[in-house]
Amino acid sequence: MRGPWSPGRLATWAFFGVVGVCLVAVAAGYRPFIITSGSMGVAAPPGSLVVAAPRDHVEVGDILVMRREGALTVTHRVVAIEQRSDSRYAITRGDANDTTDPVTYLLEGSDLVERWTIPRLGTALSTLKSPYVLFVLLAGSMAALTAAFLSAVWNDPEQPSDHPSSERDVGAST
Repeated sequence: MRGPWSPGRLATWAFFGVVGVCLVAVAAGYRPFIITSGSMGVAAPPGSLVVAAPRDHVEVGDILVMRREGALTVTHRVVAIEQRSDSRYAITRGDANDTTDPVTYLLEGSDLVERWTIPRLGTALSTLKSPYVLFVLLAGSMAALTAAFLSAVWNDPEQPSDHPSSERDVGAST
């Protein structure tokens, strides 16, 4: 099918639309995280993609993404907030854990709080790190671009649809 809504054009618009949305989200402070443990239970099972964004005020019940220098990123729920002097600290616990985390987390005013959790998408995205998967995606993309280019050249609407051998020879007599 040719025209303004051909499958190739739809796929191109969809691709650039997704890339555009991702760029705007990153510029707005949204960050993706892949959950690797089961500490959050059904709220964020292993392999989930958690999208977090900065928030000025963290509340009890929020799922907080905590990045500590020299330590793994931890995604746990805030179960209490403790005020010490001029600072606020979050006491956190994974939904599947029996006890709270041994270390409190200093709330600094633009802490990453979970906005969306998409089960299994993290696993799918992590497979992109495999060199074999990257090779197949690259080779497939190149093949698709080549096919689209050749299709456009071979189906050029400016060219007559007759086979070139049916054209009149310049030197032929009439």
